[in-house]
Amino acid sequence: MRSLYNKILSISSKKQSEKFIYFISFIESSVFPIPIVFLMIPVQLVKRHRAMAIGFFVTVFSVLGGALGYYLGYFFYDTIGAKVISLYGYQESFISFTNSITKEMEFWIVFF
Repeated sequence: MRSLYNKILSISSKKQSEKFIYFISFIESSVFPIPIVFLMIPVQLVKRHRAMAIGFFVTVFSVLGGALGYYLGYFFYDTIGAKVISLYGYQESFISFTNSITKEMEFWIVFF
């Protein structure tokens, strides 16, 4: 366990570590669900003088990734999304979910 800890701290001290977590934050909130906090905290521990800025930019990139995910779903649901839902057999669940929300609430559900 100690070697894993040392490896993470070693990677966190590299120059590209901030750009990497910003990219992961963007991807995580749009298409690839991996928790960014396990990558962000070691970088913040190593770069304490930039911890607040790192947290801010991770949040910004996460919101931008969420917006991308929303637009991907909005524009590609008919061609890709419906097939994926059908593949997993969630058609009825998805229909009941979409009937329970209104079109006016979509923006607020995604962003808040």
